[in-house]
Amino acid sequence: MWAALWGALWALSACDAGDDAPGRDGAPPDGATDATAAADASLGPPVGARCEAGRCAAGGDCVGGRCTRPCLGDADCPEADLICVGAAQGLGQCAPACGAAGDCAADEICATEAPGLGGCVAPGPGAAGAACEGSAACASRVCSEGVCLAPCAGPGDCPADTACLALHTQSVCVTAGAGADEAPCTRGADCATGVCRGGRCTTTCADGACDHDRVCRPYQQLALCERRCADTAGCGPGAACALVAGLTQCVTRGAGAPGAACDSPSDCASAVCGADGACATPCAVDGGCPAGQACLTDLTGSTCRPAGSAAAGAPCAADPDCASGLCAAGRCGEGCAADACPAGLRCTGFLTGAYCFAPCRDDAECPAAAFCDPRFAEGPTCFWRGVVGDDGRCAAHGDCASGRCADGRCLPACPDGRCPGDRACVAFATGAWCSPTPRVSGAACEGDGACA
Repeated sequence: MWAALWGALWALSACDAGDDAPGRDGAPPDGATDATAAADASLGPPVGARCEAGRCAAGGDCVGGRCTRPCLGDADCPEADLICVGAAQGLGQCAPACGAAGDCAADEICATEAPGLGGCVAPGPGAAGAACEGSAACASRVCSEGVCLAPCAGPGDCPADTACLALHTQSVCVTAGAGADEAPCTRGADCATGVCRGGRCTTTCADGACDHDRVCRPYQQLALCERRCADTAGCGPGAACALVAGLTQCVTRGAGAPGAACDSPSDCASAVCGADGACATPCAVDGGCPAGQACLTDLTGSTCRPAGSAAAGAPCAADPDCASGLCAAGRCGEGCAADACPAGLRCTGFLTGAYCFAPCRDDAECPAAAFCDPRFAEGPTCFWRGVVGDDGRCAAHGDCASGRCADGRCLPACPDGRCPGDRACVAFATGAWCSPTPRVSGAACEGDGACA
């Protein structure tokens, strides 16, 4: 169940706001006058302030008792002490930063965004167990694999067969079992703590301390006790060594046989989910793979991958075009264990190894088939656009051909400022997209937050 929560281990990044954007200290850009500021303030409270109803200043709306505006990253929230909350699962909202629930109003929660950092937001409408497509739909502000999780303050707050799992700024109830620390496991539900990492039951580590020679690693929503490794042999049965956000650690092997459908390495017994969506077949370093594949070696071991003849840096459309078996968003990549990449590429970590990909600042710097993905630990990186068309269902930005997902739907791009129907074109720091809300003047609405 927790693959959706900690599966995306890349840190969020935001592009520079630009010379004309307000500063992080809340100061207006050069050229703004006192009269302009006064006129803006007359519209209502500023974004981030508490409100009762109606309009807010600076294009904000009163949502859940707080003035806010939609965002895709922190660059869209330049006011002092504001961050973008919930953008990892779609369209976010600007909210005051917090470190714990006590930093927020009594009717708000401190929704986790990063280690030690959350945003003060109102609970969503969905109770525990309700279906969800994003965190904003849940009372706990945590949606995992399409289901809202229940908030908790300690072990006594969760029902039987669940455990209270500590995130960075809040806690939620997760499915749990009977496995003690270091007991063999294949999923969190096998463990009393609700956490299975590297084939063994372990726990979170909010205080930074871990037992059993594990190290505490902070991810976007929580910190986990992980086992470091130099190779797969050091991980023991049920696990494999892989590169995760720049560091090697043991990851849990799945049950999938060679050729079985997979979504991630943890689905496969080989710990390698191929580009074709199938579990890779183990092989000998000197060959043994069928035609059209090569035996490629990374931290998890040697497996057959689709491969061609194009060298690193050459144009490509798919993995089988490249001798490395990796088409890195339009250019053939290669392994980079020594941190050495051809000019214009950067060593980038994935669960299956480290490869040369192109860094970027915005979508315009990437090939047509790629978008500038901000979620990599190394910084924004050109990565494949998804295949889901405009308004199709999505779970993350990478699912969409437009490169942007919000409220469970792929957003159409609107570089010309025009959108179909009654939807408005909303400009963000990295581009403009047709947002599900706000809607244009005259369109049907249920509240102020739905209107541009």
